[in-house]
Amino acid sequence: MLNQKFLTAASVSLAFGLLTSSRSEAAVIDLGSLGGYSFAIGISGDGSVIVGESYNGTRNHAFAVTYDKAAGTLSAMVDLGSLGGDSTARGVSGDGSVIVGDSGTNSTTHPFAVTFDKASKTSSAFVDLDLLNSNIYWSFAYAVSADGTVIVGSGSNAFAVTFDKSTGASSAMVDLGSLGGALYASIAKGVSGDGSVIVGESYNGATYRAVATQFNKADNTVGKMIDLGSPSDDSQRSRANAVSADGSVIVGYFSANSLTRAFAVTFDKVTGASSAMVDLGSLGGGFDYTYANAVSADGSVIVGVSYNYDEDARAFAVKFNKATNTPDTMVYLGSLVSDSYDSMAHGVSGDGSVIVGQSYNGTVNHAVLWVDVFTDPYMVDATEWMQSIRGPSGILPIVTSLTSLPMEGAHHRPLMTLDAMGKTSQAWVTGDFGARSRTSDSHTTTGEAGVSHTFGNVLAGLAVGYGAQNNDLLFDGASHVSGQYLLAEIDAKLSDNQGIVSLTAMFGSWKSDTLRGYGIQNGLTDYSQGSTNLNSASVRLRFDGPSHKLVGGPFVTPFASFTWTRVAAEAYAETGGSFDAQFDAQEHQSREVRLGLSSKFLLSDKTTLLATAEWIHRFDKNESGFSGTDIDHNALPFDVAGAAITANQARLGLDVDHKLTPNTMLNFSVHAAGVGPSADVSGALSIRRAF
Repeated sequence: MLNQKFLTAASVSLAFGLLTSSRSEAAVIDLGSLGGYSFAIGISGDGSVIVGESYNGTRNHAFAVTYDKAAGTLSAMVDLGSLGGDSTARGVSGDGSVIVGDSGTNSTTHPFAVTFDKASKTSSAFVDLDLLNSNIYWSFAYAVSADGTVIVGSGSNAFAVTFDKSTGASSAMVDLGSLGGALYASIAKGVSGDGSVIVGESYNGATYRAVATQFNKADNTVGKMIDLGSPSDDSQRSRANAVSADGSVIVGYFSANSLTRAFAVTFDKVTGASSAMVDLGSLGGGFDYTYANAVSADGSVIVGVSYNYDEDARAFAVKFNKATNTPDTMVYLGSLVSDSYDSMAHGVSGDGSVIVGQSYNGTVNHAVLWVDVFTDPYMVDATEWMQSIRGPSGILPIVTSLTSLPMEGAHHRPLMTLDAMGKTSQAWVTGDFGARSRTSDSHTTTGEAGVSHTFGNVLAGLAVGYGAQNNDLLFDGASHVSGQYLLAEIDAKLSDNQGIVSLTAMFGSWKSDTLRGYGIQNGLTDYSQGSTNLNSASVRLRFDGPSHKLVGGPFVTPFASFTWTRVAAEAYAETGGSFDAQFDAQEHQSREVRLGLSSKFLLSDKTTLLATAEWIHRFDKNESGFSGTDIDHNALPFDVAGAAITANQARLGLDVDHKLTPNTMLNFSVHAAGVGPSADVSGALSIRRAF
């Protein structure tokens, strides 16, 4: 269930209507083949018989597969044969007992009907439905009514045939005519459950239009062919591909403004009145060319295919409310190969729970079915949606760690503890490096140049630097943060010349670029890109006490520090992806104390080794959360709580100070830390020149 803050009272129904339908747990099931490629074109209303075409090693033949949804079992593909050459099954009756399609050779193609016994997996011989016009050599049967009595298709025009499955007898073909009254000007693609509404396409003298035709199977008479129009322009092309079993919803596609979009129309089969065409939308992300191929018995589930400019194909399903003429958000159904977008949906069962089509399996296209797309939806949780940028990979924690690297790397000790080399001033160039792999996968680098001067018992230093952090995020996402900083330090020796008090401040200006990945249905991943500006301020107060000699051991120096850091990010909007977001401005303040011991060892007259051990405690137990809105889904708000922070962490370090010349020193340090906010491993290298 969604986080309580994620759903305001006014948006609960919107969340379930939009976020639920944008991702599904639908299973993708490979139906196999007769020996090569295959694709499923139709499914019976009860979901028990699936038909289509497959290569059997010699020819392309029509097939049937039985499916028991309750048991989750499929039969082997049944080769239905042909009229003598290739064959394709395109439609099937409500109970799976009548299958229609077309078959032929290179010289002629005839429509056929065949009866099928799903219990025994056997079929009758093909019934040749003949040709609509003896002057042409082809006709195709595209659909059959749910009761198996009316078969529709196209020859020289759209046609209808009545069929008696008990005897295998068929009537003569009935020419349904066309809007323009010419031959070769209409196609019948779908038929209602009782055969009374036939839908397709017809040429009106100027363009092709989606049409619905009333048909009386009792006397084989044809009613008026009704132009279903187009969304806005009479010159736009449209085609109806299917009609619901109850005749109330017609679906297809229209072309407008260089785009092709799926549509739905509500229809009154008694009066012939139809609503305006409703654009069903698209899957987005470039997949804007959509075709609706089939519709459930009551018109509530529509399926089809969406293409992008590269002609990659995605199967989709969308819920449709015929009472309000409104669609929900399209669902991408997925494919057999998770990184392939090649899938198409061609048919849907009467209750909308089983969808059939085809998908690329890594070698060829295979017939597939998707089960329970909407009956067991996956609710997108705000935390899961933002999982890849929650915790250490968030933009505020990243900048906090960027700030921490130089302050607790090259500047982890006061400047006053470095060898003055007999001078009062020093200049330095420093590089820091940090890596983390246990709580996140990141690499951080900083570089700076600085100068310091000693005034009696007080030292003041100033440096300018540049830092960057690269992060590998979940779902193959990535983050890059970079920017400039200014660092200032003042150290003062206490009156006993034993202790040192230091104050270090760092101010940074950063830019973040994030490619955020998130899971969508069927194991696939989507991405959204966002950029924003951030600023940071960090102040550390530190005390280094007098040295004490351990019994039988070296001198040790205790130290303690307290660091306050504030990081703030501007509001920003992502682009791309199916769930790009608008983020509100963010801010986080962290407070940290460090207690430790250091011990110095003189290795030679030029080289000194410093060993440190420290305990780190963060007072802020959680990162700050973040909020915003989902851009693509009517600005649905979200509010994600901050991830927990590891409060305690241990860190060990070694420093080597080596004089290259009397006035030049090389400083090298390395640190290793336990699990926590500080880098797992970090190092710093400095060249210092006294003058």
